[in-house]
Amino acid sequence: PNRCMAVMDELKALEKEKDALLGTVARAQEKSLTDSAVTVGTVRVAAGALEITPDVLKKMAESIKADHPDMVAVLIGISGGKGNLCAVCGKSAAAAGLHAGKLAGKIAAMTGGRGGGRPDYAMAGVGDPDKAAAAIAAVPEAVREMLGI
Repeated sequence: PNRCMAVMDELKALEKEKDALLGTVARAQEKSLTDSAVTVGTVRVAAGALEITPDVLKKMAESIKADHPDMVAVLIGISGGKGNLCAVCGKSAAAAGLHAGKLAGKIAAMTGGRGGGRPDYAMAGVGDPDKAAAAIAAVPEAVREMLGI
């Protein structure tokens, strides 16, 4: 019993360490995405497909929305052969006329997926993860269309 408890404790410690490392990697990926954002009209657009879990995807999207009011971000997280999409609009990006739910639905449809949500935050399923890169490449043009420019 003592050996079993020791192994369980070690496993928990390793899980915490793994989660901390994944968090560090996610923050670096987030910085890279926001640093490489392109400007479309009055908003900045960040988009990327990453090998991250759905939980990390949601946290990253929420962080971008909170820290960058002028940014719209569309992120696709691929994990275990499945894909999830998260779209967020910061306050001024939403005020400019962007809607995360509509954007998420449009981009997800390019992969054969579906989804939607609120003006500031939306989730969608990715139908075919192999189509994620092409869908991400279409984000700036989709934003341009939404803004009418």
